[in-house]
Amino acid sequence: MGRKAKKPKKDAPREKIKANLLYFLLNHDKTYGDAWRGPYSYQIPLEVEIIYRALTGKGGIITALFPRQSGKSDALAMALFYLITLSAVGATPRPIKIGIFAPSEPQALLLARKIKTKIMRIEGDLKRYGVMPIKDLESWLEYPNGTLLKAISASKTAQIVGESFNIMILDESQDILDEVKENRIDPMGAAYDALKVYIGTPGYTPNFFYRALQDDRNTHFITTLEDAIRENPFYERYIEVQKAELGENSPAFRRQYALEWLFNIGQPITYKDMLALQKRGLDKVLSYSEAPAYVGLDLAKYDDSTVATVIIDKDGEPQIAAWLELRGMGYEAQLTELLAFFRNFPFIQNVVVDATGAGD
Repeated sequence: MGRKAKKPKKDAPREKIKANLLYFLLNHDKTYGDAWRGPYSYQIPLEVEIIYRALTGKGGIITALFPRQSGKSDALAMALFYLITLSAVGATPRPIKIGIFAPSEPQALLLARKIKTKIMRIEGDLKRYGVMPIKDLESWLEYPNGTLLKAISASKTAQIVGESFNIMILDESQDILDEVKENRIDPMGAAYDALKVYIGTPGYTPNFFYRALQDDRNTHFITTLEDAIRENPFYERYIEVQKAELGENSPAFRRQYALEWLFNIGQPITYKDMLALQKRGLDKVLSYSEAPAYVGLDLAKYDDSTVATVIIDKDGEPQIAAWLELRGMGYEAQLTELLAFFRNFPFIQNVVVDATGAGD
């Protein structure tokens, strides 16, 4: 007789985390009422992996691709609720410090509120153990032992201050710019070799999220539309309405629900075109940002345009490096756009403003 095939061994640490997580959530997470029966099966592997990495101090990158409204934020909220509670009572090897980043502050606050709502429901139990936050703001929760939760905008105009995290959640990753992620977010994880979780739906631009999904060194969790429909009849009915309203073959449905990356839509110059142009020498323009720059700013009046012209000192010769025209928006909105534009030239020496007429 042939030898029987051995059954693959279960991953004991992760199985234990799964059991503990489900027990904790069913007993302490009352967000959805007493009838709730725990997370969907497709949410659990992602939650367990985040918790396992956090407790073992393993960094790396986790990607999670979910259809719109299928429970990606809820999955994160459950995992982070569990970790923050453990950390606050001193039951983790080191304090858990979580940074939540999203393309705008309201988006980052949405996930933070979900987590804090769960914590509020067990606040009485935590107080009985002498555990109370030293800071409890809309975007900031902190406990005496260093346990930390912060929600931070990752917009291109946001002033992201220095902080150190051992878990970094990048929500709606498809809409976060590479420049913001690489230059302003990534350094915050250096001190702890932070675990980075990129979660979202497909976008129209192949940014870091798209590239991370192609990298086999990362750990990937993909929930299909069929996975979500199978466990949630309400979601199935909603999807049928979306198919009727948007059209099953529409770019919006294909991207948000069928998880297709749709490049080049509405782009006169595609990402691949830009790479080809750079290889032909266009990338030399990037060196402009390293040179001393001078800005001329002509403010609009009535229905005119506001125009900003950047001149750089290139080897002693003045050269026009870039210009920006703004039309049909108020001065406050223009200021936001101008500040974002000026950040491309960190060595601006002077700004000369021609406000004739507008000053009236």
